[in-house]
Amino acid sequence: MINKLVFALVMAFAACSVFAQSSFAPLSIRGTNYYPALTPWGDMWSEKTPADTYEKDMALAASLGVNAARTFLFFDTERGYNTADGAVSPYMLKRFEELLSAADKHGIRVIPCFEGLYDKNEAVWKKFISCFVKKYSGDSRILMWDLMNEPGGSVGGPLGDERIAAFVKDGFAYVKSLDPKHPVTVGLCYEIYQLSQIIVPDTSHFHDYAPWKDYREQGLARIGGTVAMMRQYAPAKPVIVGEYGWASRDDKNELGTPDMSERLQAYRYGICLSGYERYRVEGVLSWCLLDYPVPLWQDAQRYYGCVRFDGSLKPSAIVMKDFYTKWAAGADYGFSEDFNSPLTWQETKGCRLTDELEDDGLVLQTLGADGNGFMAQTRTVNLGLYPYLSVCVTELSENASARVEIEAGGKTYAFPEIKEPGVYEWDVRTVMPAPDKP
Repeated sequence: MINKLVFALVMAFAACSVFAQSSFAPLSIRGTNYYPALTPWGDMWSEKTPADTYEKDMALAASLGVNAARTFLFFDTERGYNTADGAVSPYMLKRFEELLSAADKHGIRVIPCFEGLYDKNEAVWKKFISCFVKKYSGDSRILMWDLMNEPGGSVGGPLGDERIAAFVKDGFAYVKSLDPKHPVTVGLCYEIYQLSQIIVPDTSHFHDYAPWKDYREQGLARIGGTVAMMRQYAPAKPVIVGEYGWASRDDKNELGTPDMSERLQAYRYGICLSGYERYRVEGVLSWCLLDYPVPLWQDAQRYYGCVRFDGSLKPSAIVMKDFYTKWAAGADYGFSEDFNSPLTWQETKGCRLTDELEDDGLVLQTLGADGNGFMAQTRTVNLGLYPYLSVCVTELSENASARVEIEAGGKTYAFPEIKEPGVYEWDVRTVMPAPDKP
């Protein structure tokens, strides 16, 4: 039985530079979104978060090549973060300072995003914002200010609420007046054509949760279209992907993708990061760093992280680290020109071969009608995005064998011959060398 997959790696170089206001080199912001695992969302600044949490988490993020972390500043009188008139408590300011210090220790700059302000009166939201922006105006530990998260909703709906439009317009001008040194952005989904009628932020920012169907049909061009739209409505502004990723589990089918898995999540990371690399965006931030072993309003939301409950790395973390490390060194990871390379199995007698990608919805397999042969329907996969191939030989007749081969560049690269049933996993890079850099 021979498995043939044709793919090519294209290597290139990209220049990276230090951060400067509204002027970022392509791929220079390599980030993630951050909440503590045990106290996500509103509790992250409370006494429920142990004192050493930020330090441990920032060290972990840095080990994955992260140099920027986006987090959220909540207007919350019930938790005592601020008073009703918007004055931020000394305790919340202390916790925020702890995060900044921990991030700075590990070479990470922070993007604070204001939450829960648009429906407050002007005096209140100005008071809340000023408590942070005045204190940290010009502070190099801040990368940029994010005025609001997803004003059009998480699916990219219209900016139809007049209160939101007024807050975005007035809030942008107010933050700039307090801190002219830092860029100010707005965490949109895809509504830049609407936002540009109100303001043009210092960085053009979108969240990438495009349907799987779009990627399968359009490939990396799906990302290219969004990036082109951002640049059309915000000319000469850096493009920041403020959130990208997907859950690794969706047991309740809340996202409409019940076949989600860790390997498919890694595949999604590879597709997205390859697209961002190809279209030279200035920055990216995964959603998100950690899984959350606590109840949330949506069960799938607990599994968007690239680090598991026990602190071990998911495959997506490996993919992210590989890309970020290459970018930090001034090189491209190298993407397949056609990431939808077909993976096909040939029928053979006396051998049944299954691929562990089956559970991830990437490869659909069926046994032959006689029960001896093996057939598989062609789906898509790219080992260049997650360079590990796993196969499980469940039955192997006497004197029979199986072999996996990859064809690329007119050459055939063979994995070791399989002569006994069992599970086999190979790093493709040990079998097929990467091409020389141009």
